[in-house]
Amino acid sequence: MNKVFAHREHPIPSLRAARSEVPESLEFIFKKLVAKQASHRYQTASELITDLERYALAPSSSQNAALCLPENIPEDPTLLSATTGSGRGTRRLVFVAMALLGFAILTGVIVSLKTADGTLIVEVNQPNAVIQVSDAEGKIEVTRQGGQTPVSISVDPGQHRLKVEKDGFVVFGRDFEIAAGKQQTITAKLLPLTPPAPAAVSSPVTDLKAPVTFEQWLKEVPFLPAESQVEAVRKKLVELNPDFDGKVTPMIEGGIVTEFRFYSDNITDISPVQAFRGLKLLACRGSEAGRGRLSDLSPLKGLQLTSLRCFETRVADLSPLRGMPLTDLNCAGTPVSDLTPLKGMKLTKLICYRTQVTNLAPLQGMPITELWCGENNLADLSPIKGMPLTKLLCNSTRVTDLSPVQGMRLKSLGCEFTAISDFTPLQGMDLAELYFSPGNITTGINVLRDMQSLQTIGYDYDKVSSAAEFWKKYDAGDFNRRVSLINP
Repeated sequence: MNKVFAHREHPIPSLRAARSEVPESLEFIFKKLVAKQASHRYQTASELITDLERYALAPSSSQNAALCLPENIPEDPTLLSATTGSGRGTRRLVFVAMALLGFAILTGVIVSLKTADGTLIVEVNQPNAVIQVSDAEGKIEVTRQGGQTPVSISVDPGQHRLKVEKDGFVVFGRDFEIAAGKQQTITAKLLPLTPPAPAAVSSPVTDLKAPVTFEQWLKEVPFLPAESQVEAVRKKLVELNPDFDGKVTPMIEGGIVTEFRFYSDNITDISPVQAFRGLKLLACRGSEAGRGRLSDLSPLKGLQLTSLRCFETRVADLSPLRGMPLTDLNCAGTPVSDLTPLKGMKLTKLICYRTQVTNLAPLQGMPITELWCGENNLADLSPIKGMPLTKLLCNSTRVTDLSPVQGMRLKSLGCEFTAISDFTPLQGMDLAELYFSPGNITTGINVLRDMQSLQTIGYDYDKVSSAAEFWKKYDAGDFNRRVSLINP
């Protein structure tokens, strides 16, 4: 038992210390093979075999140069304590190591360390899939390329989300929670976007059914397996929008289609998505500014979406969204002018950038933390007073007064190309980034100078510098020129 847990108390033993004839390259292979941290080990069996083969095939006089060795080899604890014994040369060590590796692969043995982190084992039924782990807030923590064998990933304790994807297959997603030092195995079964066609069965002519109406189709599709639902909706979108290329990106969780994405450059009718009764996120955006042809959101009535991304389209009316449990809406680059249908929602993120919005009153009282309302003919920020905003972009608007943001915990503020001249309301904030027109500020500039949290300052849209560099330029008189308001 002491040997089994020796890796917890002792550094990696040196093969060269036990056998002086062991080359440095073989020493490196051994230490990398048994490194404690997963990121330091060989990530696939093929990587290990490649290094072993390179060592085995190298001339004896140059074995130490057969591998590219790092300057420092991490002194991580071993999985098992090393033992010494007689051998018949370093060549035999290579074949023994390869045989042990082959045995581990064939028997499905996976060795993982119990560290302060948790260990996630991901088994994927398709090679070369992209494995991604993100935290509870959606920030990507780890991205790995899957292989033929299970992948071991060290993750922090807590809530995480696993996403596995590969071209031509339905995206696999699952939320999971892991405790410190614990291990969890998740099997990701990737299913093809287009399921195999069923074998043709001959039927008498009398059995032929009349063409299914859209209403009948809409009733039948929700009872199909999730993968078949995706294919049915994809085909129906192509049928109703002949110029659509049929490219979609779904996500299926627990047998339910929860996310569905496509470009609407050649789509005007999205009624088939009504078949996804459990849909939470719909992305029907245009690929570029002005490219999306979608204008009608009425087919979304009755869906319980929490996230909608219809930016760069021709959508002007948000009334079909009334009553939805939306928390995230992006309608940037559309002719939307009225936000009234959003009243009463629990939005936490709204991007109405580059629209026709002039009044934020319908947003009053919402728990929004991120608001993009720049490049609009907007003048009044008073409706956002009291919001828990951490990011606000109101650049290129007619806003002149920042007093509604006073007391907020903003981390990012963009107000360049506005008539704002007083930064006093920012007193006491811990901004990390700020974008503004320095020449327009006549009061409160020292509020920024005293803000130790400020790291990035942007000006004139495409010019960004560190706070230290900015103040050097400011003190040199580089920003005396007043910048005019850009009419959105």
